[in-house]
Amino acid sequence: MDPCDGIYLGSLSFFEDGNDIGIDVMNYGFGDRKIVGIFFDWAPGNDELKFIELHPASTDPKIWDRGDEDSPTDIPSEGGWRSGGDRYIPMGWTKMLTFFFSKPKPAEPYDYFLKVRFDNGCTRTFPDF
Repeated sequence: MDPCDGIYLGSLSFFEDGNDIGIDVMNYGFGDRKIVGIFFDWAPGNDELKFIELHPASTDPKIWDRGDEDSPTDIPSEGGWRSGGDRYIPMGWTKMLTFFFSKPKPAEPYDYFLKVRFDNGCTRTFPDF
């Protein structure tokens, strides 16, 4: 069985203020999943990736807050997870993974590459090649 069966990433959403970008993470597989790694190549015009949140959260939605001034960001290689941050996606749930930047940057989805690794060995990417 493919560990990625039932686990999907949606499309990037650019919010009105321009400082944050979100993507749905869907878990319709077997069992709860935990995010164990994120690689994010983001548009340099965003200036600095300040923090990452996962909503809705049962505790703290902020899962990483080390800040990174240079793209790409590779977590946990470039700084571990925030203590207490809820990185779990229960079976049957969709959560929004949101990246907050210090400066707005009008950009297109092709300006970004995202790889999310899960505790069951699954890795999903956006765009999905």
